Amino acid sequence: MLNRKRKAMLLAACAGMPLVASAAWLGQGEAGAALSNNSTGAYSTTFTGKVDVAKDAGQWKYAFGASTVYTSAKAEAKVDDPNPVEKTTDDRWEVHHQTDYKFSSQAFVFGSLRYENDKVGSYRNQSVLASGLGYQWLDTAETKLVTDLGVGYKRFKSQDSLSSDGEAVLTGLVDLKQTLSSNLTLLNKFSFESGASNTLFQNDLAVQTKMTDAFALSVGYQLRYNTKPLTSTVTGRQFAHSDRLMTVNLVYEFK
Repeated sequence: MLNRKRKAMLLAACAGMPLVASAAWLGQGEAGAALSNNSTGAYSTTFTGKVDVAKDAGQWKYAFGASTVYTSAKAEAKVDDPNPVEKTTDDRWEVHHQTDYKFSSQAFVFGSLRYENDKVGSYRNQSVLASGLGYQWLDTAETKLVTDLGVGYKRFKSQDSLSSDGEAVLTGLVDLKQTLSSNLTLLNKFSFESGASNTLFQNDLAVQTKMTDAFALSVGYQLRYNTKPLTSTVTGRQFAHSDRLMTVNLVYEFK
């Protein structure tokens, strides 16, 4: 079952859709779910959701986004474990905001804020405040390519810690949108946050097929990689370096 915080966030996002559309914000919202079970009693449930919207106001641009992924699973019954318990294998949500100010036709300065909450991975929560420079390399009907590089400060708390730590970080982004045909689009967003204790790399690749003017089907693959994953002080187990997520979502475009 989804927890109350996630329910509240999803309800707020749904309630805000008409407001987003009426306020000249452009972007996309997507969601997907998968349920599986078999005769041995094993089953798994996965839910994913994501929204990204932006608004241009002359030299200013405002962008907001949020995402969530939740997976629970129960193993098949065995002789030595006839009643396996359901386990949460993924439970993460994230919100982010960025404000850009263009000082030329292609270059801009930005300020950004990101917060992430994860009940399964190395870090219970992470928040990053950063600023820097960005550049729009390509902006045609077929291809859009933006990069940015910034510096900032990161606060984070491990799963087993009661207190937070902080450090300076270097942030970066490469954002590509390539129109392949009238109804097929390739999206790839690569980002990183690098500090003394760890570097987080994340790549989101998606191919979207337009079904109507408003709806599309998206097949995506997300890879997250931590260079220095933590070791649990409770179990002694080291968290994995990488997390992978394959999604098939229904996309709604705000226009």
